[in-house]
Amino acid sequence: MIDILLRQQYNTLLTRQLPYEVWNGPQEPPPLRIASKSGTWMGCRCDGGLFFGPGADWVLCVYSQHNRDLRLHVDNEALVRLPVISRLVWEAWGSRTSAS
Repeated sequence: MIDILLRQQYNTLLTRQLPYEVWNGPQEPPPLRIASKSGTWMGCRCDGGLFFGPGADWVLCVYSQHNRDLRLHVDNEALVRLPVISRLVWEAWGSRTSAS
């Protein structure tokens, strides 16, 4: 299951503001790997994922509801604001190396 989630191609929420690329092997995995599942439904946007970082692993889920911006567009209000939460968590904990 994690292998499937690691191949998530939609980089609009958890990964949008992070140093992240989809890893499909066989080369060396990138420093940050994210196994995630995003979703949308009638004014709601969500994404949840397992983060495998250089110094720590963590789980993060973000969710918004009652969005006024209903566009299915990369600049949808929720798709611009929710990634900030992910970036703040990354900056606080995830970007540290194991030597930090």
